[in-house]
Amino acid sequence: ADLPALTDTLSQRGECFLVLGGGSNIVFGADFAGTVLLMRTRGIELLERASDSVLVSVAAGETWHDWVAFALEQGWHGLENLALIPGTVGAAPVQNIGAYGVELIDRLDHVVAWDTADRCWLRLSAADCRAGYRDSIFKHELAGRAIITQVGFRLTTRPDVSCDYADLRHELAAHGIAQPTPRDVFDAVCTVRRAKLPDPAVLGNA
Repeated sequence: ADLPALTDTLSQRGECFLVLGGGSNIVFGADFAGTVLLMRTRGIELLERASDSVLVSVAAGETWHDWVAFALEQGWHGLENLALIPGTVGAAPVQNIGAYGVELIDRLDHVVAWDTADRCWLRLSAADCRAGYRDSIFKHELAGRAIITQVGFRLTTRPDVSCDYADLRHELAAHGIAQPTPRDVFDAVCTVRRAKLPDPAVLGNA
């Protein structure tokens, strides 16, 4: 759907609306008296390739873990520590998701969003997003008005890994892996997460 036109129509009708990605970070205390829009856009586009890095734009509706796995298969590295986090790509900058020593802001290049208040498209750099620990501008000045549609990532094509997190080191050591590859890190993160937390697709949890 045409997002600006859709949100304009809902606003003109006086309807409250809520945009959700996967809904994995939302707990409803009561029924929502309005329209719920699910972000289901798809698409991954290679925008730029340099000698040792790539710039990739990903649609907000892509499933986060599937995107991480796809990037790994393409030889685009840097997201392995963020494997198996539930939710969608578009929700990731809001929370500045992070795990096992890596935060989204470390790999973020830009965010594209529709501002429903000023009725204009925004392109925010990583610095513009003012990311903090599980925090961003989308929880403050742009809360309730910016709908993220695309997220740009700057990833390396060199097999660069981050293994400083204790649980990750222990999991790799348990398998005798002294010089882990990005695939080793991805697999280790998935194993550790599955051991600690139930699969939200099987057992819902708050």
